[in-house]
Amino acid sequence: MIVVCSVLTFSALWILSLATSNTYIIISGILFGAGYGSLIPTLQAWVLQKTTPDRRGVANGMFYSAIDLGIGLSGLFFGILAQFVSTSVLFQLSSFFFIFVIVLTLISGHKKKIRQSQRVIKGM
Repeated sequence: MIVVCSVLTFSALWILSLATSNTYIIISGILFGAGYGSLIPTLQAWVLQKTTPDRRGVANGMFYSAIDLGIGLSGLFFGILAQFVSTSVLFQLSSFFFIFVIVLTLISGHKKKIRQSQRVIKGM
């Protein structure tokens, strides 16, 4: 689900960066809303699943703090960068963070499969 949501959000940012009419902006908004709007609760569920029950409050707090920190730092960074590039380039550059999320998710899934296969081999 994380990969699907990230792909939708990545696509939405690229469509927005290349938009030449209101139709493209509307399509981008729908994709972004579906992608990013689903990504945040999906990531939160994933974080809480990987946390022990007694540490879920801390994990939840850290999750939201990380989102706030990311929004704040990206606003600062891209605000400075906006002096040198166009708005469409800012959308394109920010979209690559979702590729980073996809890569990290795939790596995590691959590591999980390796651990599961090692457990099966040890259980034999």
